[in-house]
Amino acid sequence: MYFRKSLILITEISDTDTVGYMLNKYSGVNLDAIVTDFAIKNIKVFIGGPIGQDRMNFIHSNPNVSDSLEICEGIYWGGSFEDVEKLMIRGELLPEDIKFFVGYCGWQPDQLNEEIISKTWIVVKEDTIDDILSDDCNWEDVINNLDDTYKLWKNYPNEPFMN
Repeated sequence: MYFRKSLILITEISDTDTVGYMLNKYSGVNLDAIVTDFAIKNIKVFIGGPIGQDRMNFIHSNPNVSDSLEICEGIYWGGSFEDVEKLMIRGELLPEDIKFFVGYCGWQPDQLNEEIISKTWIVVKEDTIDDILSDDCNWEDVINNLDDTYKLWKNYPNEPFMN
Protein backbone atom coordinates (compact mmCIF):
# COMPACT_ATOMS: atom_id res chain seq x y z
CA MET A 1 0.00 0.00 0.00
CA TYR A 2 3.07 2.26 0.19
CA PHE A 3 2.70 3.39 -3.42
CA ARG A 4 -1.12 3.52 -3.43
CA LYS A 5 -2.31 6.47 -5.54
CA SER A 6 1.24 7.73 -5.98
CA LEU A 7 2.40 9.99 -8.77
CA ILE A 8 6.05 9.26 -9.43
CA LEU A 9 8.34 11.41 -11.53
CA ILE A 10 11.16 9.35 -13.02
CA THR A 11 14.35 11.40 -12.88
CA GLU A 12 16.93 8.90 -14.06
CA ILE A 13 17.05 5.70 -16.08
CA SER A 14 20.44 4.02 -16.44
CA ASP A 15 21.89 0.58 -17.05
CA THR A 16 22.14 0.04 -13.29
CA ASP A 17 18.89 1.47 -11.94
CA THR A 18 15.89 3.77 -12.28
CA VAL A 19 15.23 6.61 -9.82
CA GLY A 20 12.08 8.60 -9.18
CA TYR A 21 10.20 10.62 -6.57
CA MET A 22 6.62 10.44 -5.33
CA LEU A 23 5.14 13.86 -6.06
CA ASN A 24 2.02 13.69 -3.92
CA LYS A 25 2.97 12.25 -0.52
CA TYR A 26 3.50 15.10 1.96
CA SER A 27 5.67 14.01 4.88
CA GLY A 28 3.96 16.26 7.42
CA VAL A 29 7.30 18.02 7.96
CA ASN A 30 8.57 21.34 6.68
CA LEU A 31 12.11 21.99 5.48
CA ASP A 32 13.01 24.27 8.40
CA ALA A 33 12.41 21.34 10.79
CA ILE A 34 15.13 19.39 8.96
CA VAL A 35 17.49 22.21 7.98
CA THR A 36 16.98 24.46 10.98
CA ASP A 37 19.09 27.34 9.68
CA PHE A 38 17.43 27.48 6.24
CA ALA A 39 16.39 31.08 5.56
CA ILE A 40 12.94 30.35 4.11
CA LYS A 41 10.27 28.82 6.37
CA ASN A 42 7.18 26.66 5.82
CA ILE A 43 8.30 24.76 2.72
CA LYS A 44 6.78 21.29 2.63
CA VAL A 45 8.97 18.21 2.36
CA PHE A 46 7.51 15.23 0.51
CA ILE A 47 8.21 11.52 0.91
CA GLY A 48 10.14 10.72 -2.25
CA GLY A 49 10.11 6.99 -1.66
CA PRO A 50 11.16 4.23 0.69
CA ILE A 51 14.88 4.21 -0.17
CA GLY A 52 17.49 6.53 1.35
CA GLN A 53 15.17 8.41 3.68
CA ASP A 54 18.21 9.94 5.33
CA ARG A 55 18.88 11.87 2.09
CA MET A 56 17.14 14.95 0.76
CA ASN A 57 16.64 15.71 -2.92
CA PHE A 58 14.72 18.33 -4.81
CA ILE A 59 13.28 19.25 -8.18
CA HIS A 60 12.78 22.84 -9.29
CA SER A 61 12.16 25.14 -12.23
CA ASN A 62 15.18 27.44 -12.05
CA PRO A 63 17.96 26.86 -14.60
CA ASN A 64 20.31 29.05 -12.52
CA VAL A 65 20.81 26.41 -9.82
CA SER A 66 24.31 25.11 -10.55
CA ASP A 67 24.88 21.39 -11.01
CA SER A 68 21.19 20.67 -11.65
CA LEU A 69 20.03 18.40 -14.47
CA GLU A 70 17.06 19.22 -16.70
CA ILE A 71 14.91 16.08 -16.62
CA CYS A 72 11.95 17.37 -18.65
CA GLU A 73 11.14 20.72 -20.15
CA GLY A 74 11.57 23.37 -17.46
CA ILE A 75 12.02 20.89 -14.60
CA TYR A 76 15.45 20.37 -13.04
CA TRP A 77 16.68 17.76 -10.59
CA GLY A 78 19.09 18.54 -7.78
CA GLY A 79 21.91 21.02 -7.86
CA SER A 80 23.61 23.25 -5.34
CA PHE A 81 21.63 23.56 -2.11
CA GLU A 82 23.50 26.82 -1.41
CA ASP A 83 22.33 28.21 -4.77
CA VAL A 84 18.77 27.24 -3.90
CA GLU A 85 18.89 29.15 -0.62
CA LYS A 86 20.52 32.24 -2.21
CA LEU A 87 18.01 32.31 -5.08
CA MET A 88 15.12 31.93 -2.63
CA ILE A 89 16.40 34.76 -0.43
CA ARG A 90 16.61 37.01 -3.53
CA GLY A 91 13.11 35.96 -4.63
CA GLU A 92 14.44 34.37 -7.84
CA LEU A 93 13.26 30.90 -6.76
CA LEU A 94 9.87 30.84 -5.07
CA PRO A 95 8.59 28.09 -2.76
CA GLU A 96 6.09 27.03 -5.44
CA ASP A 97 9.00 26.55 -7.88
CA ILE A 98 10.72 23.83 -5.87
CA LYS A 99 9.77 20.54 -4.23
CA PHE A 100 11.89 18.81 -1.58
CA PHE A 101 11.91 15.06 -0.91
CA VAL A 102 13.26 12.70 1.71
CA GLY A 103 13.94 9.32 0.20
CA TYR A 104 13.41 8.13 -3.35
CA CYS A 105 11.96 5.28 -5.37
CA GLY A 106 14.35 2.88 -7.03
CA TRP A 107 14.15 -0.06 -9.38
CA GLN A 108 16.75 -2.54 -10.56
CA PRO A 109 17.43 -2.89 -14.31
CA ASP A 110 14.25 -3.95 -16.15
CA GLN A 111 12.23 -4.12 -12.90
CA LEU A 112 10.18 -1.01 -13.68
CA ASN A 113 9.59 -2.14 -17.29
CA GLU A 114 8.30 -5.48 -16.01
CA GLU A 115 6.00 -3.70 -13.55
CA ILE A 116 4.68 -1.46 -16.33
CA ILE A 117 4.04 -4.46 -18.59
CA SER A 118 2.13 -6.17 -15.76
CA LYS A 119 0.05 -2.96 -15.40
CA THR A 120 1.28 -2.19 -11.89
CA TRP A 121 1.92 1.36 -13.10
CA ILE A 122 0.28 3.72 -15.59
CA VAL A 123 2.74 5.78 -17.61
CA VAL A 124 1.68 9.33 -18.45
CA LYS A 125 3.61 12.20 -19.98
CA GLU A 126 4.74 14.83 -17.50
CA ASP A 127 2.46 17.40 -19.16
CA THR A 128 -0.53 15.29 -18.02
CA ILE A 129 0.22 16.47 -14.50
CA ASP A 130 -0.95 20.08 -14.29
CA ASP A 131 1.87 21.25 -12.07
CA ILE A 132 4.57 18.83 -11.05
CA LEU A 133 5.89 21.26 -8.45
CA SER A 134 2.51 22.08 -6.90
CA ASP A 135 1.68 20.99 -3.37
CA ASP A 136 -1.74 20.11 -4.78
CA CYS A 137 -0.43 17.67 -7.40
CA ASN A 138 -2.81 14.74 -6.99
CA TRP A 139 -3.51 11.29 -8.33
CA GLU A 140 -7.26 11.76 -8.79
CA ASP A 141 -6.79 14.70 -11.18
CA VAL A 142 -4.38 12.69 -13.34
CA ILE A 143 -6.61 9.59 -13.40
CA ASN A 144 -9.69 11.70 -14.21
CA ASN A 145 -7.89 13.05 -17.29
CA LEU A 146 -7.30 9.53 -18.65
CA ASP A 147 -9.71 7.58 -20.81
CA ASP A 148 -12.27 5.05 -19.55
CA THR A 149 -9.68 2.26 -19.69
CA TYR A 150 -8.88 3.28 -16.11
CA LYS A 151 -12.48 3.66 -14.93
CA LEU A 152 -12.02 0.77 -12.49
CA TRP A 153 -8.92 2.45 -11.04
CA LYS A 154 -10.82 5.71 -10.63
CA ASN A 155 -13.57 4.03 -8.61
CA TYR A 156 -11.55 1.40 -6.74
CA PRO A 157 -12.12 1.78 -2.97
CA ASN A 158 -9.22 2.52 -0.64
CA GLU A 159 -10.15 -0.48 1.49
CA PRO A 160 -11.74 -3.02 -0.92
CA PHE A 161 -12.00 -5.69 1.80
CA MET A 162 -14.27 -3.34 3.80
CA ASN A 163 -17.02 -3.43 1.10
